[in-house]
Amino acid sequence: MNEPLAPFPHHHYVVCIGVLNELVLVYERTKPPGGSQGLNGPGGSIEPGETVQTAAAREWRQEVHGLPHEAPRYWTEIGKIEIEGEPITVHFMAVKIEELPGPCLLVDHHPATFVSPWAVQFDGRWADFFQRHARQAVRFFRA
Repeated sequence: MNEPLAPFPHHHYVVCIGVLNELVLVYERTKPPGGSQGLNGPGGSIEPGETVQTAAAREWRQEVHGLPHEAPRYWTEIGKIEIEGEPITVHFMAVKIEELPGPCLLVDHHPATFVSPWAVQFDGRWADFFQRHARQAVRFFRA
């Protein structure tokens, strides 16, 4: 996590899972780049020379609005997946949200909400991966 990642043609992505108590921050992805639709967390490509954590912090600053912009204090990588048959790795970073000072918006002003990763049915290509890691993130900060 603290070392820059392998260069292209292998693609690395980061998904940030914001945790507030027992809930995770999500937004409805309506114009997905890869055809995936449904609930998702903020994130994107890890740029050449970035670590997973610096990419997560950059994506968080770029996409999450309505929360304090200073870097959250509690980050941890909770897992990663390799997409079978594709040169893609997706890293899941959990971030603890300590308080919610006001309404929260995500990239392109899509309304965000907090949901229980046990109560919501996630749809789309990344649904199982996101839900599994969201549950793991809640458990991590519960401990």
